[in-house]
Amino acid sequence: MNLGFNALGLRQSRQLQNSLNLDFTLGSIDSRLTCSGGANGTAVNSSGNIAAATCPRFDYDPVTRACKGLLIEEQRTNLLLRSAEFDNASWSKNAATVTANATTGPDGTASADLLIPDGTSTATHQATQTYAGWTSGTTYTLSCYMKASGYQYGRLILPSTAFGAGTNQHANYDLANGTTNIISGTGTSTITAVGNGWYRCTLTATADVTISATLNVRASSVATNTAITGDGTSGIYIWGAQLEAGAFATSYIPTTSATVTRTADSVTMTDLSWYRQHQGTFVVGADTSIVVSGGNLGLVSVDSASQRGHCFHLGTTGIPTARSRDASVSVGVNLSSAITANTAFKVAGVLTQALRNGSVNGAAVASESTIAAVPDNTQLTVGWQRITGTAAANYINGHVRTIQYYTVAANDSQLKWLSTLT
Repeated sequence: MNLGFNALGLRQSRQLQNSLNLDFTLGSIDSRLTCSGGANGTAVNSSGNIAAATCPRFDYDPVTRACKGLLIEEQRTNLLLRSAEFDNASWSKNAATVTANATTGPDGTASADLLIPDGTSTATHQATQTYAGWTSGTTYTLSCYMKASGYQYGRLILPSTAFGAGTNQHANYDLANGTTNIISGTGTSTITAVGNGWYRCTLTATADVTISATLNVRASSVATNTAITGDGTSGIYIWGAQLEAGAFATSYIPTTSATVTRTADSVTMTDLSWYRQHQGTFVVGADTSIVVSGGNLGLVSVDSASQRGHCFHLGTTGIPTARSRDASVSVGVNLSSAITANTAFKVAGVLTQALRNGSVNGAAVASESTIAAVPDNTQLTVGWQRITGTAAANYINGHVRTIQYYTVAANDSQLKWLSTLT
């Protein structure tokens, strides 16, 4: 219980009885919601293992096993073949061998391979795969799950012939301490612990040449890009390689003999019996993988068949925004500074024809009061937002945790209370 709210007076609490309460962290879906998409997708299940899943995809923290909520992502394609079969001929080996199914992978089965540097003195102990479709101007993200096995360093390399005017985009990952650094190039890298000593490692960069070229997954005993001589047994475990066109990694898409596309998730509700047209207060808990270049990522909206209506979204720099839109007018207000990627946040706000205001994580309320003659709304949209007609776009690429709706407009003190993370 929030004692600060009690100090406002219990008389206000009755006015804030919600008529819609969706809590996706319980791992279940309201029967009024329509879910589609997510075909060929995965999510982390309640046992902490990556498993096949289609929308609705409930995603759990692989370490704490807590449910993060409903995973909503845009369409993506894994452009690599044999994503978890590094012993396959789709992966060439250089100064290294691969032992198949050498340990338990992030999927909870004996599916992870061991990449072992051989006795050659070189820095390029690696498994490689050629991708024929590198396109100038396209941003790519390469990812792979890695775990130390005698050696503590893994590497991801995007090819110099496609990136950085002849410079490899080369990242190093410390699999003992969970840190990463860029060895060469201008790319960005991340490392995320996913339990049982495993890390998901990513490397993102923008191609500047259209070409066919080879990417690399390497193992090493040193943090620098210098030659080592393998002992024939030490190496790193690898699993779940993924190459996708995009500025961040999305959930794992398994492949075998061909590339695989995961379709976008879609969650909507047409039963709006709980909703008072153009009145009331929404509260949304969520997180997202991207906060800089995503651009108007949808959190929740009520809309008509032709327009977005009233919505919360993240602006182009990750700033939570409340907005109302009709066919010709779009008005909104930024509610806070940018939120942090992969970190839970909570937004509470009033959305009406004449007012958009709200608070993020208990901060001061921001407000905007231009009239927007929004048509009556016919649908609730979760984790993405309608652009025109029935088109879906601008996915949250993260988790929607909770949605509440109150039929009255909360005052500023109540909004700050409602948006406070607990």
